[in-house]
Amino acid sequence: MKMSQRSRKEYLEQAHKRYAGSGLAYKSRIIDEFCLTSGYERKHAIKLMRGKTDCRKGKGWMQETTSAVNLAALRGVVFDRLVSQSSLLLLAKQQEP
Repeated sequence: MKMSQRSRKEYLEQAHKRYAGSGLAYKSRIIDEFCLTSGYERKHAIKLMRGKTDCRKGKGWMQETTSAVNLAALRGVVFDRLVSQSSLLLLAKQQEP
């Protein structure tokens, strides 16, 4: 049976309290128990236990920044190609009889 989102959150709060005050060996057991009960993957559960609330990847400031950088680089490439093509056209025009 799948846990509701609310139940997962409540269980996470309780497990987080136990996780924060325990040693390394016991932390591993808490993570195992939490994964088995909630259905989360181990790495995601560890991130949640450490207090990271938003572990999702996807669209964000980094992707916007990357696309802006890519666009600027693309403009430079396009400009360089246009300059080289126009210089070739000028040379071809000059060599025509």
